[in-house]
Amino acid sequence: MKKNNHNLVRRIFADTGKSYDFVVKVTTLWQDNRWKKRILEIVDLCNDPRRILDLACGTGIVTFALAEKFPSSTVVGIDLQEEYLVHARAKKRENNMKMLHFTKEVQKIHAKVNTI
Repeated sequence: MKKNNHNLVRRIFADTGKSYDFVVKVTTLWQDNRWKKRILEIVDLCNDPRRILDLACGTGIVTFALAEKFPSSTVVGIDLQEEYLVHARAKKRENNMKMLHFTKEVQKIHAKVNTI
């Protein structure tokens, strides 16, 4: 069953990486900025987050915002869709953000994470 769920997710989101950021804005009627801002406010309540994990990070919209707000923290974005991670990694290279990482394999996260 789990493998079927992963395949379904991959099929639904296949070939949407280039349009993902725009589609998020449209499908939320541009309200995504409100909940993204709220996420940053909530993480700000954590006492000096050192490692932040962004689950289902997509192309890294929130992941980048977390990395910018908490530059001394390591931020890791995880998503099942490799296509989204390719776009996120490209943005990371363009912005030269060393403390930011993207993966689709949660098993590779060996260090303790104190904020999810």
